[in-house]
Formats: sequence, structure tokens, C-alpha cells
Amino acid sequence: MTSSATPDEPRPDDATPDGAVPSPADHDVVRAPRAVVLLSVLVGLEAAALVLLGLIQIAETFFLERTMPVGAIVLMSLIYIGFGLWLGLAARAAHRGRMWPRALIILAQVFLVIISVQSAPVWGWPIAILPILYGLLVALILFSRPVQAHLLREARRVEG
Repeated sequence: MTSSATPDEPRPDDATPDGAVPSPADHDVVRAPRAVVLLSVLVGLEAAALVLLGLIQIAETFFLERTMPVGAIVLMSLIYIGFGLWLGLAARAAHRGRMWPRALIILAQVFLVIISVQSAPVWGWPIAILPILYGLLVALILFSRPVQAHLLREARRVEG
């Protein structure tokens, strides 16, 4: 069954539970494809891990023996927390179709892969391969056709 309404016009089946039909302006919000949702969740998990790591590092400063000065540990922890919050905002912006988080997301994946490869002799390759595969998965999803179409749709709307 097809509807005679154009994409800009509300359709009767778009009615909210209270029976109100949304205005054409409500249709500017585009539902994110599954790949975009998956990307946002994966990047959000990375962001949460960075914030958690920063908080754990600060807490360990008070309870464990340190090999580095307290100031250096706190500074590194604040960098983790700040980058994690920024990455979380990037995940949210990508879900909303913004273009700016692409560079930040790919940079985070590059860092993840480089640090994992460098840490492989210490961690062992069976452990180091997990963040490498995670970074590659996020990068593949980021450059997938549905994600790029979602991000470019917003850019075209802003230009036009």
C-alpha cells in the first residue's frame, strides 16, 4: 500500500500515540540506519572506557604505590577523561548525522591500533589483537555506505 503524501507532508500513519499528526518540520529528523546506531554504540563504549580508565587512575593514585609523580598521573587521567567526553560527543553527533566527528573517530581508532601494536610484546598478541580488531571494525563501519550517506545527508541539507 502506498501513500499519496509526499515525503515532506505528514501521513496519517505518522500520528503519535495521542493522535497528533507531526508537522513537516518534524520530518527533518532522519532516523539513523542500523550501521550508524552500531557505530555510535561502539564509539560510545570507547568513550566510556576512557572516562572510566581516567577515574580509576586518579583513584589508584591515592591507594596504590606510584612510580610516577602524582601530577603526571592526574594530568594523564584528565586527558583520558577529556578525550573520552569528546569522543562521547562525537558518537552522539555521528548518530545525529553531523560530519565533524568522522576525523575524531578515525583518529581514535588509529591511536587504538598503534598503541595495541606497540603494547603487543607486553600484553601478548592474543590480547593485543582484540583492540586492533575493534578499531578496524569501527573504521569499517565509519566508512560504510549507510554511515556515509547518513553523514552526507546532513551536510547536503546544511549547504542547500
